[in-house]
Amino acid sequence: MTRRTWQVAIALGTACVATAAPAAAGGKLAALSLAPQARPLLAGRLLIRLPRVAKTEPLPYDVMSAPDPVETSTRYLIDAGPERLVVVAEELFALAGAELAQRAPLELPKPFQLAAANAHWEPVRVTRDKLRVLRVTPKTRDDHPQAILLEGAVVANTDGTVQTVAAYVNPRGARDRAGVAKLARAILATLAPGKRLLARQAGERRLALDARREIVATVPADVVLVRQDGPDFRRHSFYPLHPLGERRHFVQVLVDRHPARGEDGAQSTGRRSTVKGTLLGQPVVWTRWDWEGPGRGEVHVRGEVTLPGGGRFPAVVHAWSHARNAKEAALAKAILDSLRLATR
Repeated sequence: MTRRTWQVAIALGTACVATAAPAAAGGKLAALSLAPQARPLLAGRLLIRLPRVAKTEPLPYDVMSAPDPVETSTRYLIDAGPERLVVVAEELFALAGAELAQRAPLELPKPFQLAAANAHWEPVRVTRDKLRVLRVTPKTRDDHPQAILLEGAVVANTDGTVQTVAAYVNPRGARDRAGVAKLARAILATLAPGKRLLARQAGERRLALDARREIVATVPADVVLVRQDGPDFRRHSFYPLHPLGERRHFVQVLVDRHPARGEDGAQSTGRRSTVKGTLLGQPVVWTRWDWEGPGRGEVHVRGEVTLPGGGRFPAVVHAWSHARNAKEAALAKAILDSLRLATR
């Protein structure tokens, strides 16, 4: 089970544990009706109608981490006593193309992906706003001990990018499976495009460093920047939009106060080499791992520099990239080479 699967499962299970009660038939969720006002998904990329009791919470994270950025994931909790329905939306940073139905099963978040081989895929039109939607429902009964997938949707938005939305229920809510499945379908049927578009134009992107300085990056078109603020770090992720069905590649710049220790487990399995270069005008040793596992051909690159002059503790800038081929590696290198310091 992947990290994200555990996050959904734990979130669903919490409702059961926290509200221990005598066994009883389900049906409280099914009695809920949808509010007339739509709620945002992914900071306004999509809109959806939910019961009034729905509340938004980020996916669980540990004390040294941070919530996922609202631009990458949204989670709504809908509780009715010990019954819980969870709606999770994710941005894939992918382009739908003309073959949405053929390519969607190749790239789905877990546990969505686990159900893809045993699911019914049905194109549906949920609004009059030019959304293309694939409805995904398990062909067989899902009896996961905590997070039961009821239904999902793969959405090709009006700008051609792809998002996923899925509805899960806990075992208490699943006792009235027909009723809660009907609610999940009613919720997903209200999907509509939001007003927020991805910033896809070529040009400069500004990354906060400290009170006086910032990092400026130059990116080509269709590279999207997302920022994540942690307790003692700030992560900036560049996501080149990729054709749906091809795994995401990225460039990340993380600013904190701590030099790296050790190597990433996945990277350490690759063929390792180093090369000297510069990062933000400072000398750097880039470490490169050529993947030697099932994803042969993939390349990981990492380097870091310490920048004095930012206060009592100097800022440490970590930069790394993940690419699947030479073309993507060249794009990642161009972005990293473009990084420069500027005064605010």
